[in-house]
Amino acid sequence: MNADSLEDVEKVFKAAAKYRQKFNQDVVIDLIGYRKMGHNELDQPSFTQPLMYQQVAKMTPVARIYEQEALRKGFIDQAGIDAMKQTIRDTLESAYLNSKNTEYKSEDWMNEEWAAIKEVDVKKQIMSGVDVSRVRETGRQIATLPQDENFHKLVAKIFEQRL
Repeated sequence: MNADSLEDVEKVFKAAAKYRQKFNQDVVIDLIGYRKMGHNELDQPSFTQPLMYQQVAKMTPVARIYEQEALRKGFIDQAGIDAMKQTIRDTLESAYLNSKNTEYKSEDWMNEEWAAIKEVDVKKQIMSGVDVSRVRETGRQIATLPQDENFHKLVAKIFEQRL
């Protein structure tokens, strides 16, 4: 059973609960969850899951679904939704602006492990014997994409920044 709306999801869970009560057996609900934009600035989920994220791109965002449901059921009117959205935008913008002036001291978060490696005596470091030019060339090679291939523009940008 596929669930494409809140009503469908509700039906799935109710059917599972009824089955469990009637047959006294466990029920497995196969639920696919995702983060629409990946989990960090370098993660573009369409790189690793292109077919899934083609489908995700077609989907209505969950926030829009809840908004439509709330409007349809009369829990709130459009003015109330607009006011909520503005409050959220204002809160986020304020936090962003405040973050520009916030200063942290490393001591505020440092634990024993970090404290032990904070001050490194360069004179006590072990020399590897590898020439610096060789290390730089290796770095250049691993940060350069093959010229004869066609890469996603975001992948190319990440590699350009690394280079």
